[in-house]
Amino acid sequence: STAVPVFPALAEGTYAVTATATDAAGNFTTDPTTSELVVDTSPVTVDVLQTNNPQPLITGTAVVPTGGRLEVTVNGQTYDVPVTTEGVWQLNLATAVPAFTPLADGIYSITATVYDPSGTSISDPTTDELQIDTTGPVVLAVDSLTPDGFYRAGASIAVQVTFADDVVVDTTFGLPRLALNTGRTAVYVPEASNARVLTFNYVVQAGDNTDDLDYPTIAALSPNGATIRDGAGNDAELTLPIPGGPNSLGFNRSITIDTTPPSPPPTVDPLTTNNPLPTITGTAELDTGELLTVTVNGTTFPVFPDVDGRWTLDLSLANPLPDSPPLQPLAAGLRYNVIAAITDAAGNSTTDQTSNELAINSFAPLILGAIDDV
Repeated sequence: STAVPVFPALAEGTYAVTATATDAAGNFTTDPTTSELVVDTSPVTVDVLQTNNPQPLITGTAVVPTGGRLEVTVNGQTYDVPVTTEGVWQLNLATAVPAFTPLADGIYSITATVYDPSGTSISDPTTDELQIDTTGPVVLAVDSLTPDGFYRAGASIAVQVTFADDVVVDTTFGLPRLALNTGRTAVYVPEASNARVLTFNYVVQAGDNTDDLDYPTIAALSPNGATIRDGAGNDAELTLPIPGGPNSLGFNRSITIDTTPPSPPPTVDPLTTNNPLPTITGTAELDTGELLTVTVNGTTFPVFPDVDGRWTLDLSLANPLPDSPPLQPLAAGLRYNVIAAITDAAGNSTTDQTSNELAINSFAPLILGAIDDV
């Protein structure tokens, strides 16, 4: 077999490559050029930077051969830049000579070029490394993950504030808060947020009431000791959409906070009977969205008052609610508590103020004075 020679690795430098053509008679011709091959393994990089400084400090790495140099060009202005023995370079545009013209907001390519003594050059392979951004992100909208509906004390409402750009929230000295028109505040929840959407949690308390949950003013979002900034270091503009207007919480959602029990409470008429399945009566005034139920011996029935506010429940005919157990026989000689309850759309409930209204007798009542003549 024929051994294949191993070509040794070339050091950095410029090399001539000679191509020779030879005919059968031994005549030959070589190419007329020289220095066709340049080996340059010197890497050069530019660090990506987003900043609000129009004359920032730019950095990168470079390996410059002995006798070589590094040039860095920014927005058409070129500077000779020294490189440390560790291969790191930096260019402070605020103190550069000649003076550097401050950059407007935008994205810029920085060209870092290494030259060897022969003038051969290699530039960094990246583009658009520098972004100048002097404008803080603004709020686009306020919305909620919580569905439209009625909510009472103890409910949790997730409110979301969406920014136009990514933001970074530093909560070292506090958690941002969002004031609401219930008089409460929603508190920032870091683990439920992402780069552009900040989530706040509001827990409904007793006494909180509003027909349409919203924030009271455009200044309702407070950092509360935290910082909210973009990647360039600009503070976010925390002004919110006008309450009730487009992109506001009240505009995007229909969330009613209601912690007030229905009033007045319903009543149950007292009844003594020997009928084990009697007809029970009482009163109830229902507002829109309110429901009346009556519970007897552990079984709950839906009941519908008439226009005069009177209700009637015939236990021999009534059907209990689907999730309620069937009515158990009422025993003679016992009294039973009949519970009439009015429940609103938020789940607040008011019950009658009396108890043990129903008595089942053992025997039919004796009619006194009815004595037969003998």
